[in-house]
Amino acid sequence: MNWKKTVTTVVISTSLMTTSFTAIAAPSADMNAESAAAVSYPLNDTLSVELKTVLNEHVLGGTRLGVVVRMNNNGAAVARVPEYEVRMKTNDGVEYTLQASAANPKSIQPKAKTELSYLAVVDRTDTVTLAEVNWTDVDYYVYPKKETLMVAVPISDQAWKGADAPITNPAMIKKWGETFTIPSLLSPLQFQPLSIDKEVTEKGTVQVVQLLVTNPTGQRETLPEFLIDGKSDSQVYAGEKIAQGAAASAVPPAAGEAAGGTAAAGSADTSGAAPAAANAAAAAVGATGLKKADSQSYSGQKMEQGEIILEPKEKKYVHYAIATDNDTALSSLTVLTPEKFAQAGGQQTSYLVGRLKVLLPDSTARTAASSYQIGQTMKFDALSDLIHPNLDVSIVEFHMNDNEDEGSKSVTAKFKLFNKTDQPMAVPVFQTDLVSSDGYTYTGSRQNIAAQRILPNSGVVINYAYTLPASETGSGLIIRVNDTQKAAPYKTTIASYGIGLQQPDTNESFDVYPFEAKVGYWTITPMFNRRGDMTYSYKVRFDLELKRAEQVQLDPSFSKLQFEIYNSTNNLIGATPVSFTGANRLVSGENNIMLNATSEQLERPLTVKLYEVFQTPAGESKRLIGVYTQ
Repeated sequence: MNWKKTVTTVVISTSLMTTSFTAIAAPSADMNAESAAAVSYPLNDTLSVELKTVLNEHVLGGTRLGVVVRMNNNGAAVARVPEYEVRMKTNDGVEYTLQASAANPKSIQPKAKTELSYLAVVDRTDTVTLAEVNWTDVDYYVYPKKETLMVAVPISDQAWKGADAPITNPAMIKKWGETFTIPSLLSPLQFQPLSIDKEVTEKGTVQVVQLLVTNPTGQRETLPEFLIDGKSDSQVYAGEKIAQGAAASAVPPAAGEAAGGTAAAGSADTSGAAPAAANAAAAAVGATGLKKADSQSYSGQKMEQGEIILEPKEKKYVHYAIATDNDTALSSLTVLTPEKFAQAGGQQTSYLVGRLKVLLPDSTARTAASSYQIGQTMKFDALSDLIHPNLDVSIVEFHMNDNEDEGSKSVTAKFKLFNKTDQPMAVPVFQTDLVSSDGYTYTGSRQNIAAQRILPNSGVVINYAYTLPASETGSGLIIRVNDTQKAAPYKTTIASYGIGLQQPDTNESFDVYPFEAKVGYWTITPMFNRRGDMTYSYKVRFDLELKRAEQVQLDPSFSKLQFEIYNSTNNLIGATPVSFTGANRLVSGENNIMLNATSEQLERPLTVKLYEVFQTPAGESKRLIGVYTQ
């Protein structure tokens, strides 16, 4: 039976990328307008259609045209999807018939809606401007065949033209930190970009974007599938979702067949052995699973399996990693959603459609941090569960000194972790970074500690060491506390503070928290070994007054004092570490320390340099405490 319907064509003037955006063509303070239902057009007595996606993309050897529609069954019974031809008409009057996806449903439940995908690749390399998509009923059983137009939906500038296509409509451009929903998706979840941090890894440079996801509804919601690409002035860099339990990822790019011709780069063939090939391709680009895209966008492979579920009113973070060159300055992010098309033979094509553009903050805004005072309890991200709320974390020491031999400077930060509860608590493992005033990031090396638990109403201290250029002044430093598990293998910042250096210790007094030391007197005594190898050895005496802060645990991994002795030409003769705990530890009063140093002749003058030393995975770290010359 031929359906007959008189349709009034509504001309919609908009520069949005898909018809689903027409509901928000005018800027609105109502954020939910972005995901409002698209304009619906009646197809027959029970069915109506609305556009979700329009594709008009140059591919290898032609142009790929596509449309994804939502078809609504407004009736009270199951309705069959009519076998109308879906056509795209260009501004010059040429019509192209699109092929229906083999995965399209054949019927729709009452009062329900479903998505239908149509695609074709046409042999045109010139610029194609689309005017409308229409549904036409063709009766092949009469001669000549009879065609009846069922509905025509106008297309203005809604079509997505590929990764290099600019997003210029103000309604589709978001400022950094602005909350948005993703157009074309039915999901009510709200997203807010919070941070973007550059990491230099063994595999290359990666920029990690953190989004805050909020479920404003009273029901459970699942994170929808979407990707994020980064854009510089000349290149596009594909992002990879790395959030815990992310939704199913889009099919990675591969060589696939599209309706009407050969698919271009960016489509995916998921039939047969294609998944294995996709996995091999992902492995080939390293652990990040990312590729740099030169004028072409590549969807990232999701690293963690499973769905992200948000309970009513719940908030969570998701993270995207964007692989770039080390000197790349990203200017914006593009939010994209995947679409899929299946051919009758089982091959599947996947393509991405840009939905929003997010402008990145300038470098000053990215490194802004509140000021920190030594000893102040840090405040951490409320959504982070790394630091227990009853665990106070503070920095009790922060010093910088020169590494003359290595041509660099070293900074040490000593963190105190205090358990305020009456139960033992596990020592959290977190990473820290220093950000210099010119924007460079230096990752700290964490002290190896033996303590695995913090006793009730007690604390432990952990040192972090940083190596900085010799030109660093120490002014304007920012310290960041990072979670290395949430977005593994990358890190996310849970606290950030601007911090100033402490004044250096003096020869009369110094601190190695929880110890405070005052030096009463000191001497260096050479001793001639008459009965031995006729060499000189050396002993130092330090009269110390030690005070120790209470309720701080110590174990063999705690820092040591290292006494190093130098001759008149500043050559190291020997060094001896002395512990604050155990046998032969430092005590209040006179400490006689035999140095592990010998010389064939008596050296004068002699200098003792006193260091705090501790072990890290990168080796021994040293902080200069005092210099004593005799």
